[in-house]
Amino acid sequence: MHILLLLQSAFSLWMLYDAIKRGAQQYWWIIVLVPFGEIAYFFAVVWPEMRRKGLFEGLFRRPPTVAELRAAHEETPSHRNKTRLAQGLYDAGEIDEAGALFESLLDEEPLDREALYGFAQCALEADQPEAAISALETLVDLDIAYLDSVPAVLLVETYWDADQQDEALALADTLCRKSQRVGPRAVYATYLIELDRHDEARKLLNSGLKSYDASPPYVKRRDREDARAARALLRSL
Repeated sequence: MHILLLLQSAFSLWMLYDAIKRGAQQYWWIIVLVPFGEIAYFFAVVWPEMRRKGLFEGLFRRPPTVAELRAAHEETPSHRNKTRLAQGLYDAGEIDEAGALFESLLDEEPLDREALYGFAQCALEADQPEAAISALETLVDLDIAYLDSVPAVLLVETYWDADQQDEALALADTLCRKSQRVGPRAVYATYLIELDRHDEARKLLNSGLKSYDASPPYVKRRDREDARAARALLRSL
Protein backbone atom coordinates (compact mmCIF):
# COMPACT_ATOMS: atom_id res chain seq x y z
CA MET A 1 0.00 0.00 0.00
CA HIS A 2 2.82 2.40 0.89
CA ILE A 3 4.50 1.70 -2.44
CA LEU A 4 1.28 2.48 -4.32
CA LEU A 5 0.92 5.77 -2.46
CA LEU A 6 4.51 6.69 -3.27
CA LEU A 7 3.99 5.85 -6.93
CA GLN A 8 0.79 7.89 -7.06
CA SER A 9 2.52 10.84 -5.39
CA ALA A 10 5.43 10.65 -7.82
CA PHE A 11 3.04 10.48 -10.77
CA SER A 12 1.09 13.48 -9.45
CA LEU A 13 4.28 15.51 -9.09
CA TRP A 14 5.34 14.53 -12.59
CA MET A 15 2.00 15.68 -14.02
CA LEU A 16 2.13 18.90 -12.01
CA TYR A 17 5.64 19.61 -13.29
CA ASP A 18 4.47 18.88 -16.85
CA ALA A 19 1.51 21.27 -16.47
CA ILE A 20 3.73 24.08 -15.20
CA LYS A 21 6.42 23.50 -17.80
CA ARG A 22 3.84 23.26 -20.58
CA GLY A 23 2.15 26.48 -19.48
CA ALA A 24 -1.21 24.72 -19.13
CA GLN A 25 -4.21 26.60 -17.81
CA GLN A 26 -3.97 27.01 -14.04
CA TYR A 27 -7.15 25.03 -13.42
CA TRP A 28 -5.17 21.97 -14.51
CA TRP A 29 -2.80 22.54 -11.59
CA ILE A 30 -5.75 22.24 -9.21
CA ILE A 31 -7.13 19.19 -11.02
CA VAL A 32 -3.77 17.40 -10.83
CA LEU A 33 -3.69 17.92 -7.06
CA VAL A 34 -7.11 16.37 -6.37
CA PRO A 35 -7.42 12.56 -6.11
CA PHE A 36 -7.09 10.91 -9.52
CA GLY A 37 -6.82 14.33 -11.17
CA GLU A 38 -3.35 13.46 -12.40
CA ILE A 39 -4.84 10.57 -14.39
CA ALA A 40 -7.40 12.88 -15.97
CA TYR A 41 -4.64 15.33 -16.90
CA PHE A 42 -2.49 12.57 -18.37
CA PHE A 43 -5.21 11.27 -20.71
CA ALA A 44 -6.57 14.72 -21.58
CA VAL A 45 -3.28 16.51 -22.24
CA VAL A 46 -0.16 14.32 -22.19
CA TRP A 47 -1.41 11.19 -23.93
CA PRO A 48 -2.74 12.96 -27.07
CA GLU A 49 0.58 14.75 -27.53
CA MET A 50 2.51 11.51 -27.16
CA ARG A 51 0.32 9.93 -29.82
CA ARG A 52 0.80 12.89 -32.17
CA LYS A 53 4.56 12.57 -31.81
CA GLY A 54 4.38 8.83 -32.41
CA LEU A 55 6.10 8.00 -29.11
CA PHE A 56 4.13 4.77 -28.78
CA GLU A 57 4.27 3.84 -32.42
CA GLY A 58 5.63 0.36 -32.74
CA LEU A 59 5.83 -0.14 -28.97
CA PHE A 60 3.86 -3.39 -29.13
CA ARG A 61 4.86 -4.31 -32.66
CA ARG A 62 7.72 -6.75 -33.11
CA PRO A 63 10.14 -6.19 -35.99
CA PRO A 64 9.74 -8.56 -38.95
CA THR A 65 11.90 -11.66 -38.95
CA VAL A 66 14.45 -12.37 -41.66
CA ALA A 67 12.16 -15.11 -42.97
CA GLU A 68 9.29 -12.62 -43.27
CA LEU A 69 11.52 -10.05 -44.97
CA ARG A 70 12.81 -12.71 -47.34
CA ALA A 71 9.28 -13.81 -48.19
CA ALA A 72 8.21 -10.22 -48.83
CA HIS A 73 11.18 -9.71 -51.15
CA GLU A 74 10.48 -12.94 -53.02
CA GLU A 75 6.85 -11.93 -53.50
CA THR A 76 7.68 -8.33 -54.48
CA PRO A 77 11.38 -7.95 -55.37
CA SER A 78 11.34 -4.15 -55.18
CA HIS A 79 14.30 -1.99 -54.30
CA ARG A 80 12.64 -1.11 -51.01
CA ASN A 81 12.01 -4.73 -50.03
CA LYS A 82 15.58 -5.65 -50.94
CA THR A 83 16.82 -2.81 -48.72
CA ARG A 84 14.66 -4.01 -45.82
CA LEU A 85 15.93 -7.57 -46.27
CA ALA A 86 19.56 -6.43 -46.41
CA GLN A 87 19.14 -4.41 -43.22
CA GLY A 88 17.34 -7.29 -41.51
CA LEU A 89 20.15 -9.65 -42.44
CA TYR A 90 22.73 -7.20 -41.11
CA ASP A 91 20.83 -6.81 -37.83
CA ALA A 92 20.68 -10.61 -37.56
CA GLY A 93 24.45 -10.92 -38.03
CA GLU A 94 24.25 -12.37 -41.56
CA ILE A 95 26.97 -10.01 -42.74
CA ASP A 96 28.06 -11.71 -45.96
CA GLU A 97 24.57 -11.98 -47.42
CA ALA A 98 23.65 -8.51 -46.24
CA GLY A 99 26.79 -7.05 -47.82
CA ALA A 100 26.06 -8.77 -51.12
CA LEU A 101 22.52 -7.41 -51.14
CA PHE A 102 23.67 -3.87 -50.32
CA GLU A 103 26.24 -4.16 -53.12
CA SER A 104 23.47 -5.27 -55.48
CA LEU A 105 21.39 -2.27 -54.43
CA LEU A 106 24.31 0.01 -55.25
CA ASP A 107 24.59 -1.57 -58.70
CA GLU A 108 20.98 -0.47 -59.21
CA GLU A 109 21.32 2.96 -57.58
CA PRO A 110 24.96 3.96 -56.92
CA LEU A 111 23.93 6.98 -54.82
CA ASP A 112 21.43 5.18 -52.58
CA ARG A 113 22.22 6.57 -49.12
CA GLU A 114 20.80 3.62 -47.18
CA ALA A 115 22.69 1.13 -49.31
CA LEU A 116 25.96 3.06 -49.06
CA TYR A 117 25.74 3.14 -45.28
CA GLY A 118 24.62 -0.48 -45.03
CA PHE A 119 27.40 -1.66 -47.34
CA ALA A 120 29.99 0.32 -45.36
CA GLN A 121 28.85 -1.26 -42.10
CA CYS A 122 29.05 -4.73 -43.62
CA ALA A 123 32.50 -4.00 -45.05
CA LEU A 124 33.75 -2.94 -41.62
CA GLU A 125 32.33 -6.09 -40.04
CA ALA A 126 34.12 -8.11 -42.74
CA ASP A 127 37.42 -6.28 -42.02
CA GLN A 128 37.42 -4.48 -45.36
CA PRO A 129 38.15 -0.88 -44.33
CA GLU A 130 39.09 0.28 -47.84
CA ALA A 131 35.67 -0.69 -49.21
CA ALA A 132 33.97 0.91 -46.20
CA ILE A 133 35.92 4.14 -46.64
CA SER A 134 35.02 4.32 -50.33
CA ALA A 135 31.30 3.93 -49.61
CA LEU A 136 31.35 6.35 -46.68
CA GLU A 137 33.25 8.96 -48.68
CA THR A 138 30.58 8.81 -51.37
CA LEU A 139 27.84 9.11 -48.78
CA VAL A 140 29.47 12.01 -46.94
CA ASP A 141 30.04 13.84 -50.22
CA LEU A 142 26.33 13.42 -50.95
CA ASP A 143 25.08 14.45 -47.52
CA ILE A 144 27.43 15.02 -44.61
CA ALA A 145 24.45 15.43 -42.24
CA TYR A 146 22.79 12.13 -43.22
CA LEU A 147 21.41 10.31 -40.15
CA ASP A 148 22.56 13.14 -37.87
CA SER A 149 26.11 12.77 -39.25
CA VAL A 150 26.52 9.26 -37.81
CA PRO A 151 28.08 7.92 -41.07
CA ALA A 152 30.38 10.96 -41.22
CA VAL A 153 31.59 10.29 -37.68
CA LEU A 154 32.04 6.63 -38.60
CA LEU A 155 34.21 7.73 -41.53
CA VAL A 156 36.34 9.86 -39.17
CA GLU A 157 36.85 6.84 -36.91
CA THR A 158 37.57 4.53 -39.87
CA TYR A 159 40.13 6.97 -41.28
CA TRP A 160 41.86 7.08 -37.90
CA ASP A 161 41.92 3.31 -37.51
CA ALA A 162 43.33 3.02 -41.04
CA ASP A 163 46.22 5.38 -40.13
CA GLN A 164 44.79 8.19 -42.27
CA GLN A 165 45.14 10.77 -39.53
CA ASP A 166 45.13 13.83 -41.77
CA GLU A 167 41.86 12.80 -43.39
CA ALA A 168 40.32 11.97 -40.02
CA LEU A 169 41.24 15.32 -38.49
CA ALA A 170 40.16 17.28 -41.57
CA LEU A 171 36.72 15.65 -41.65
CA ALA A 172 36.29 15.98 -37.89
CA ASP A 173 37.12 19.68 -38.17
CA THR A 174 34.57 20.08 -40.98
CA LEU A 175 31.88 18.38 -38.89
CA CYS A 176 32.56 20.64 -35.92
CA ARG A 177 32.40 23.74 -38.11
CA LYS A 178 29.04 22.68 -39.53
CA SER A 179 27.41 21.70 -36.24
CA GLN A 180 27.67 22.57 -32.56
CA ARG A 181 26.68 19.05 -31.48
CA VAL A 182 28.74 17.55 -28.70
CA GLY A 183 29.16 14.10 -30.27
CA PRO A 184 31.50 14.98 -33.15
CA ARG A 185 33.41 17.27 -30.80
CA ALA A 186 33.98 14.41 -28.37
CA VAL A 187 35.32 12.21 -31.18
CA TYR A 188 37.57 14.99 -32.51
CA ALA A 189 38.79 15.79 -28.99
CA THR A 190 39.70 12.13 -28.42
CA TYR A 191 42.14 12.24 -31.32
CA LEU A 192 43.49 15.65 -30.37
CA ILE A 193 44.25 14.29 -26.91
CA GLU A 194 46.14 11.38 -28.46
CA LEU A 195 48.21 13.97 -30.32
CA ASP A 196 48.84 15.91 -27.07
CA ARG A 197 46.85 18.88 -28.37
CA HIS A 198 45.08 19.25 -25.05
CA ASP A 199 44.20 22.94 -25.25
CA GLU A 200 42.39 22.46 -28.55
CA ALA A 201 40.57 19.43 -27.17
CA ARG A 202 39.50 21.32 -24.06
CA LYS A 203 38.17 24.22 -26.13
CA LEU A 204 36.20 21.86 -28.38
CA LEU A 205 34.67 19.98 -25.47
CA ASN A 206 33.70 23.12 -23.61
CA SER A 207 32.01 24.61 -26.66
CA GLY A 208 30.14 21.38 -27.34
CA LEU A 209 28.94 21.06 -23.76
CA LYS A 210 27.92 24.72 -23.68
CA SER A 211 25.77 24.12 -26.76
CA TYR A 212 24.39 20.92 -25.24
CA ASP A 213 23.44 22.64 -21.98
CA ALA A 214 21.53 25.30 -23.94
CA SER A 215 19.72 22.74 -26.11
CA PRO A 216 16.01 21.87 -25.90
CA PRO A 217 15.06 18.73 -23.93
CA TYR A 218 14.72 16.41 -26.92
CA VAL A 219 18.29 17.25 -28.01
CA LYS A 220 19.55 16.61 -24.50
CA ARG A 221 17.87 13.20 -24.47
CA ARG A 222 19.31 12.35 -27.87
CA ASP A 223 22.87 13.45 -27.05
CA ARG A 224 23.01 12.50 -23.38
CA GLU A 225 25.61 9.76 -23.81
CA ASP A 226 27.79 11.98 -26.01
CA ALA A 227 27.68 14.72 -23.37
CA ARG A 228 28.64 12.20 -20.71
CA ALA A 229 31.61 11.08 -22.80
CA ALA A 230 32.65 14.71 -23.37
CA ARG A 231 32.57 15.44 -19.64
CA ALA A 232 34.64 12.34 -18.93
CA LEU A 233 37.22 13.51 -21.48
CA LEU A 234 37.33 16.94 -19.86
CA ARG A 235 37.96 15.39 -16.45
CA SER A 236 40.83 13.43 -17.92
CA LEU A 237 42.63 16.55 -19.16
